[in-house]
Amino acid sequence: MLIYINNSIKQCLVLIDKLFYLFFKTITKIDKNLIIFEGQMGHFDESSFVLYQYLKEKGKYKFVWMVKDPSKYIASDETKYIYRYRRSFNIMADYYYAKAAYSFYTHGTSPIRYKRIGQMKIYIGHGYAIKGHKGDGILRHNFDYAFAIGEEAMVTQSIFIGCDKNKMLPLGLPRNDMLMQNNKTGNENPMVQGRNFSKVIIWMPTFRETKGGLSEANCATETGLPLFDTAEKVEKLNELLCSYNCLVILKLHRLQLEKDIFKRKFSNIIIIGDKEIEEFGLQLYQFIGLSDALLTDYSSVSVDYLLLDKPIGYILSDIDMYMKDRGFTSKDPRDVMAGEYIYEENDFNQFIKDLVDENDKYIEVRHKLTQRLHAAANGDSCKLICKYFSL
Repeated sequence: MLIYINNSIKQCLVLIDKLFYLFFKTITKIDKNLIIFEGQMGHFDESSFVLYQYLKEKGKYKFVWMVKDPSKYIASDETKYIYRYRRSFNIMADYYYAKAAYSFYTHGTSPIRYKRIGQMKIYIGHGYAIKGHKGDGILRHNFDYAFAIGEEAMVTQSIFIGCDKNKMLPLGLPRNDMLMQNNKTGNENPMVQGRNFSKVIIWMPTFRETKGGLSEANCATETGLPLFDTAEKVEKLNELLCSYNCLVILKLHRLQLEKDIFKRKFSNIIIIGDKEIEEFGLQLYQFIGLSDALLTDYSSVSVDYLLLDKPIGYILSDIDMYMKDRGFTSKDPRDVMAGEYIYEENDFNQFIKDLVDENDKYIEVRHKLTQRLHAAANGDSCKLICKYFSL
């Protein structure tokens, strides 16, 4: 009964929301210089942020950001921040949705419900889809175009999103412009705090367990991590890193379920989330570039990181279980991997040793894969997008 009542309330709110939009549609004209942006999970971030900064320099546009918490940001004559997140209801949001010529958004949680003739809705997306589709894909399909990192990715992305390939544009991702602009050494990372390491590695595993309905049950571990799946193994990892004077910065996924190990302190492992990066005044894709190598698994960040031309290690210890659980967009995800395949601890040890010894065995493979996948390999995605849409 409660579920029925909740669903009825949601349906009523959607109807009221639509009526307000239709009202504003009748009394407003589309403003060709008004652009709406939305980031990930209601944040002021991702490719939307980078494209917004690029367009601000032109000095001719007004912007509206739809965010989860407008109080975090300072509005100006140029930019407004409006509360709108998931299925939330906001009259001012409906007004701007009816008026703006362009809406750019990065995630399916953005409530782009309606569109009128003369408006353009663009789903930027958030990376090359290695993992198979999961979740309800809320409101992803009411767009005119979506972005892919290159021509080869257009088919994969269209299948993952569930749209016609003709809607895909191989213009790259603006966040990768920021990544390439911040291609520096690991010891320049603010988390290093004055220490001098032989190598600083950023580890970005995809989530295995979440608070919501996106968990990969077969891949769940005590630590929430692949391979180093017990507290004892994490301690052993820290000892190995000490012996090589390496630092691992473990950046947790926003959706990752909190684990006890994440509260522990280690000498050569720093465990962080979004909050710590924000405290340094950095965007995630600025932070990622301040590293000497990447550790990941099935995350799209591995494809983006190719642009930095630095070593990548892929922890694939649960690849068979992941295939059975969520699956991948291709028969073998290793087709878009250019680095060390890490299935067991000995493989990991070899990756660290090669990294410290400057033994970069995969440089040619990286270059070929980068050329194959990336259309904006010169960090010019924003430029390509603006040229295409005459912005």
